[in-house]
Amino acid sequence: MERRETDGGRHGFLPDFCHLHTVLAVVLAGQMLAFVLFLARPATQWDWQTLGLISLHVQWVVLLSTALLCLSRGWLARLGAEAAALLAWLGIVLVAVVTAELAWWSTGPLLGGARWELLLRSMAISGIIAALVLRYLYLQEQWGRGVRAESRARMQMLQSRIRPHFLFNALNTISAMVRQAPERAELALMDLADLFRAALRETGSQSTLDEERALTEGYLRLEQVRLQERLRVVCELQALPGEALLPPLILQPLAENAILHGIEQLPEGGEVRLRGWREGDTLVLRMANPVPAGGSARTGHGLGLESVRRRLQYGFGSAASLQVQEEQDRFMVEMRWPYREGKP
Repeated sequence: MERRETDGGRHGFLPDFCHLHTVLAVVLAGQMLAFVLFLARPATQWDWQTLGLISLHVQWVVLLSTALLCLSRGWLARLGAEAAALLAWLGIVLVAVVTAELAWWSTGPLLGGARWELLLRSMAISGIIAALVLRYLYLQEQWGRGVRAESRARMQMLQSRIRPHFLFNALNTISAMVRQAPERAELALMDLADLFRAALRETGSQSTLDEERALTEGYLRLEQVRLQERLRVVCELQALPGEALLPPLILQPLAENAILHGIEQLPEGGEVRLRGWREGDTLVLRMANPVPAGGSARTGHGLGLESVRRRLQYGFGSAASLQVQEEQDRFMVEMRWPYREGKP
């Protein structure tokens, strides 16, 4: 085992035993153990008093062990995983021994057997259960780290993926503008630089709706230089809070999809419309654009949308969604995600 780093508020591989949900789960698991220990006794000893005493004894061990792990979580977090697991295991066994001693002096023969038998049973059962639980928590944390690492790698690939032909088209357009309109060329280069700066942003970082809107507007300005009057943009996102958090470079692929498979395929061009509104704690953004009646002539349709969908799920889980509605001459994408604000 290696030294663990904090991840999302967790200390090493141990969960937060100060959290109410963790305490409740531990108490329920302890009661299930009490039922198992009760049923393991001879049938002649199946009575409510015995069940109550076993449950009381187990719950005292569970609650005191949870309190000990809660109080020592900051100290355990600074240790390596092996040392933290060993000390946590010893602490649980010690709590079980002290609780068994107190139980013997308070209830005596009601628990059955001699004093040393009660102590040994408590040490053995608590030691075995604690070892199994700690091993499970460690393996679960290792599995979670592997899943998160794989997800980060996939998100890095998706985030840094900008179509090469867009870069070439943008550079060709800018180079043609340098002599005729140098000021517009300079602005276009700044928009292009902002876009690639966002693409190279560290995976796992957060952006805001205002930043994503600015990047998308910069991309659309670049495309307007190339498509001129064929591209018209209508943006109605005033109802959405600009400080809302989003994964970086999440709106630009939607706009790129609208240009490549819609506007660019139409000789007369068309209008890209962005509209947003709020439904309680959920934010909704809808992007619509016209498409050729026979469908787009370009291949790869939907890959950019899948990239957005996966990164939304990576950032917000099942609380976010991306829905597509395709009609004969119109394509619409609706993105929903929970409202969260903070420092990106």
